[in-house]
Amino acid sequence: MKIWLITGAQAGVGKTTLMRGLTEILPDTTCVKLGHGLRKTTGLKNYFTQTEDAMRFVEEQEGKHE
Repeated sequence: MKIWLITGAQAGVGKTTLMRGLTEILPDTTCVKLGHGLRKTTGLKNYFTQTEDAMRFVEEQEGKHE
């Protein structure tokens, strides 16, 4: 499993747009978003505010796409 980490200095710089684009062109990918605000109703379902929860989700995904 490969992990891509996309970061940005502020909201609105295109991190989520880039992530969604990568999942469209790379087969068998799962995206996870780690943030500190409330989840937007149109946002990703794999949104976490706690690092531990995001890492647990990533670990659960290992082997599902191989």
